[in-house]
Order: sequence, then structure tokens, then C-alpha cells
Amino acid sequence: MRGCCDRSIGGPPVSQGGRLSYDCERTRKWVYEGMRALQSALFVGVCFVLFAGCQPESKQAGSELAKEAPAPVATVNPEPAVDGPGVEPSIKAVTLTESGEFEITYEWEVKKKMDHDWRIYVHFTDLKGYIKFQNDHDAEPSTSQWEIGKVQQGPKKVKIPEGFEGDVQIRMGLYDPEMPGAGSKGRKELAGTPDLERRIIVGRLLIGDAALELLPID
Repeated sequence: MRGCCDRSIGGPPVSQGGRLSYDCERTRKWVYEGMRALQSALFVGVCFVLFAGCQPESKQAGSELAKEAPAPVATVNPEPAVDGPGVEPSIKAVTLTESGEFEITYEWEVKKKMDHDWRIYVHFTDLKGYIKFQNDHDAEPSTSQWEIGKVQQGPKKVKIPEGFEGDVQIRMGLYDPEMPGAGSKGRKELAGTPDLERRIIVGRLLIGDAALELLPID
């Protein structure tokens, strides 16, 4: 190894032919160890660069796999829970059949099944809620047999009191005549527009001498 001993690394100089010569054995050993250390450092550096360069691709691949994963399928409940009253009454049709009498068809929207048999009451009242005549009747089929959807009742015949003319409201609902208590205590809570006695106001009826007209609620 020539020219490696230009400076003294260690040991005394040796005179050869009038020139100074240094102990190059230690120098060669130092250079060899240094080169090995440099190679190790270069190897570690290259591995670090390669590893660091692979990280974004790995994260991106994981992100793409996450995007491609299918979304979970939601379970659909065919009969969602209904909060509050699940039954609402309405009037489907009214027809004047002869003087002093008409036929009326009721329709009930059932959103929640009932496990009790109720009787239907219908009050034709003045605007203050006082009863002028009625059309109470049993449900056919019984209310515990009503299915989810619309249930029609009627047509039912109603006799108008002799000489009665004017505007009446139709208030109706469900009640149990054997339930203890009086008034609205035996009446079922229903959806719709209730009065203070838990009766649902479903429409108005304008009764004339030989005419009949069903009107919406004001």
C-alpha cells in the first residue's frame, strides 16, 4: 500500500536510505477498519432510505383496501316501532239515502296492532261538543283482529232526528263500556285531532232539508 503513510499515525519514524519512513502497518489496519465502518454505515443508510420509501406505498395500499371493503348491509325492520297512538279514524264516504236518513262509511288507519276488543262510538255534536245524535256500533271484525293498514267499517245507517237541520261535527273513537270509571276514562287514546274528552274530530256534516254535505275540519 503506497503513499498511505504521508503522515504519522503512530510509532517512531524509521530511517531508510536517508528518508523518513513510518510504520504503515497500523495505518493500514486503521484504514481497513474505517472502510468496514463506512461500508456498514452506507448499508444501514441504504436500508433506511429503502424502508422509508416503502412506507407511503404501504399506507396508500391499506387505504385503497379500506375503500374497496364493502359497506355492511343494514337490517330492515318491516314493522318499525310506533310511538304513541297507532290508530286513527276518518270518514270515507257519506250518502243521503232518503229524507231523514243517510249512510256513512268509516275508515281506520292502523299502524300498531291492538290486543283489546273496543267498541266504536260516533257522536254528531254541535260546535261546542254537545251530542245531537249518535252512531255507536261494534267493530266488525273485532279490533283485536285488525291488521296493519286501513280497516273499513260500514256503511252504517244513521237516522237524523226529525226536523233537525244545521252543521254538526263528527267526533269518534274507541271505548270499553266495561272499563271502570266514567267519561273519557274508558276511551282509548287515538291519533288525530282530539277534543277535551279524548274524542277525535274527523269532519263536519252540513244537513239540509233534502241535502247532505261532508265538510273538512275547520
